[in-house]
Order: sequence, then structure tokens, then C-alpha cells
Amino acid sequence: MKYPCLETEFNENLDKQIVKIINQYWKIENRTFLYSPTKLRNKFGITQPKLNSIVKNNSKTKLFLDECVECKKPIIIPVTSQSTAKSKIENPYFHCSDCRSKLDPTPLNDDFTSPKNHRLKYAIKARYWNKLTREELAVLKKVIEFDNYRSLQKKVIQTNFEHYWPIIEKLDRLSLIEIQRDPLHNRIQKIYFLPELANELEINRKNIVFTESSLNFNVPQKLNRTKETQPNFLKPIKFDRDIVLKKGIEYICSIWNNPDGSINFGLKSIDELKAQKDSTKGSDPKTIGEVIKEIWK
Repeated sequence: MKYPCLETEFNENLDKQIVKIINQYWKIENRTFLYSPTKLRNKFGITQPKLNSIVKNNSKTKLFLDECVECKKPIIIPVTSQSTAKSKIENPYFHCSDCRSKLDPTPLNDDFTSPKNHRLKYAIKARYWNKLTREELAVLKKVIEFDNYRSLQKKVIQTNFEHYWPIIEKLDRLSLIEIQRDPLHNRIQKIYFLPELANELEINRKNIVFTESSLNFNVPQKLNRTKETQPNFLKPIKFDRDIVLKKGIEYICSIWNNPDGSINFGLKSIDELKAQKDSTKGSDPKTIGEVIKEIWK
């Protein structure tokens, strides 16, 4: 059986026209209803209340959603309208009613019965990326390629937050990804996805290399020097991934003093600096030093 599918039981002695309307109302292929209520109203010249009455009063329909992850039997749900069926298909159960009644209502650390994990798996099985536009799919691929929220935020999201963030939220609603937040401060910690998603979309995260166009960090003054040979400024720095500076690219190195005695160290490619400078055209003229400080502040 190919899921999801529908099975309709008709009342006896129905007019052929009524049976035809009901059959077309519930006709589904690739998770999509072929005849919307609007199409059926226009085709048969009936009102929406009349269409609702024909479907509900002359038949009973069951949605065969999927296979139960426990007993492997079909998950069967009574439905009375396309909207109800769509809701169940897009937000599915993963256990039949019998298995749900047997499950501990508060399972701990059980990946097999985790609703979130099952939703992510179901989204892959249902190939929910087919619901995306070409541009939305490109963003999903970026999420997988970066596999690091901080890098994704810096390289993609922050370049046009109003454009990219709604797409990220849509990916989360479709359960292609899961936005994981710090429960205390509600800050985003990670964008999680199943490895199977990368496999399905044929994206190899391990081969992705990010070339840095800029680096910037603060280095405090070392006040307790015991030897003249010790550095004046010192700070341990830990990066969350490999840092690559591309061969043949010209960089500007900038160092300036701060009021607290520390220094700022900045490294930025000439190309990125020029692009930033061009974006400021039309406003008051600024010196290159002012542009650098704006970029690295």
C-alpha cells in the first residue's frame, strides 16, 4: 500500500452524480488532492455548504496515513474534509491507536518514540523539500553545507535577515530542520537536521571548506609581564572550525589601541573592503579608517 491513501464507504442507493462528486473530492496523488472544493463547486454548480453536506452525509472516509513504527500496521484516521486530512498528513502520528495507548506517556531518551525525531524522519520520507521553491531549497542546502549555526548566521542570514529568516522558519515548520534554543534565554544554539537529509540531497558536509574573508578579535594588554621577551598583548583564542586564508588574496591587516589598553586586530580581504565601501556610496564621505572601524566594531 502506498501511503497516504483514502478509503471511502458509501451509503446505499446513492445517485451516480453524488458518488462522482465524493470520489473526486477525495482523489489524492502524491499527497495532494487533485480537486479542490473550489474546482468541484464550479464544475458541478453547487455551493460550499451543499458540497460539505454531500460528502459528510453520504459517505464515511478513512485516511491510511502511514505504517505504525511499532506494530507495522496501517495508521487509520477517520476524516470528514480535505482540510482535516491535509492537517493529519502534514502533522502525522507515528503510532496506531492501539500502540499509542500502550506507550508510556512520558518516555525518556527513547529515540524510537521521540515525536520530534519521527517528524524529521517523516519529512525525509515524504520528501518535504519538494514543497520548497528553488530559492528555499538553496537555503536548506546552505544549512546542511555549513552545519554550524554561527557560520551560517555570519555568512548567510546576517546578509539579509528579513529575507533568509522566514525561510529558516519554514524549514523548521516542515520538520526538515529543528531550531534548537537555549531554554533559559531562548537563544538559538543549533540548527539540527538528520544525517539522512544530507544523504538524500547528496550534500557532503565533510568536504566543505570555508575561506575566511575577514577575522577580528580583541587582545588585552598583558600587565603582569615577568620578562622583557614576553609579549605586551596576549589572549588564547579558540575557533569553532578550521580557518582558511586563501592563497593569492590581498588582505588588509589593521591594529588599533582601545581606551582600556587592549588592542583590536583585524584582517579583511581587499575585495570585501571595497564592496563595503561601495555600499556606503550616497551617504556622507568617509575615510578608509572609518570604514574599517565600522566593519570591525
